Amino acid sequence: MGIRLIRSLLLLLASILIPVLVVVGIPVLGPYLGVPICIGLLGLFLHQLVRFFQREDALEFAIPDQRVSIEFWNVGDGKEKFQDLFKQVLTRRETVQKPLERVDQETIGGTPFNPGLYFVNGLFLFSIPALILEEPLLFGLCLIPILRDSSRMVKYYRMDPLFRMAYQAIRRDDPQRAVELLEKLLSESPGHIDARKFLFGGYLSTEEFQKASDLLSSISNDLDSATLQAAQEDLILAMRIAERKKI
Repeated sequence: MGIRLIRSLLLLLASILIPVLVVVGIPVLGPYLGVPICIGLLGLFLHQLVRFFQREDALEFAIPDQRVSIEFWNVGDGKEKFQDLFKQVLTRRETVQKPLERVDQETIGGTPFNPGLYFVNGLFLFSIPALILEEPLLFGLCLIPILRDSSRMVKYYRMDPLFRMAYQAIRRDDPQRAVELLEKLLSESPGHIDARKFLFGGYLSTEEFQKASDLLSSISNDLDSATLQAAQEDLILAMRIAERKKI
């Protein structure tokens, strides 16, 4: 509730400030500077407005002083065990809730789901001032998305097609499909180390822990000690979470 309240207040503030900026900012800053700024702020406002109405399947916990208190009915010692487990989940929530996040950063460099779409949208957005003011020199703003997204777009489309499809499947929350695609890719290219790293996260998502353990052993020499230790901890914690689900 807290996050949504903050977002609603920010949206309310933005809805008041944007008209003021349009009326006051453009005459003060001039059309060449004022119009792009107002268009950018309006775009951010619309983006946040869409996000505000999106459904978020998440739980919020208020945890004062890092202490966890959860009440259960008729679970006996299970309460204390779950509290201990939940503390571990909180300390490693980034890698547990998003087991592929680290692999994304190493392998894909934070590439968005479809960088081509971001690229086209960026060109369109930054060309608006030139079209409105009929000033060809302002098309130079289009260099911003070109410099920002072109390298990521080239990297994304140079990926192996099966690897790219697996990445898309993960973004669609379909880890089983991603695992199938990655296994097919590795049957054709066993030395594809990035696919093997990615597949480890896929096995965690599908709760195929024995396969994840075997795979981690096979790629341990290709990982630094910190990454290997974090992956081992993720595997152990994911197994414990799966066991608690059965109770």
